[in-house]
Amino acid sequence: MKVKDLLEELKGYDANAEVVVVDWSNGSTFEPTIGSDDEDEGSAYCRIGI
Repeated sequence: MKVKDLLEELKGYDANAEVVVVDWSNGSTFEPTIGSDDEDEGSAYCRIGI
């Protein structure tokens, strides 16, 4: 998935909606973080972690 694909998917969401990552296999939820200190962050990568 590219950032442009993610942005397109999010167009229908309210800007104040909470982002929750779900493990569909067991229902566990996580609060994500975005970014890292990698030199390619923001140009080659958009890292999303839990």
